Amino acid sequence: MLIVALILSGMILGSFINAWVWREKTGRSIAKGRSICPNCKHQLNWADLVPIFSWLALRGKCRYCKKPVSKQYPIVELATAAVFVISYLYWPGVMDISNKILLIMWLLSLVGLMTLF
Repeated sequence: MLIVALILSGMILGSFINAWVWREKTGRSIAKGRSICPNCKHQLNWADLVPIFSWLALRGKCRYCKKPVSKQYPIVELATAAVFVISYLYWPGVMDISNKILLIMWLLSLVGLMTLF
């Protein structure tokens, strides 16, 4: 069950990383506004923002303008999920409360590192 939670957390935070990087490149605030299609600038619906699954359901294209959406988006989401699971599986020591806190801090640090990457 914890593995599933790590996969979902990794995919959600991977989606956040994608949004963060795109907004930094375009000079937009990460704290304001909704996500938009990079091509047609249409505001995305919640169903368009489900990590990996919406990209697959739409066959890698924007729902509105039908132009291709970069493969970077699902790749970053999958990579973040994979790094989260691998970190947990290879985390040293017994999972007591202090070790769980360290793991959470490590995973949050990975979000920053994935953003820089």
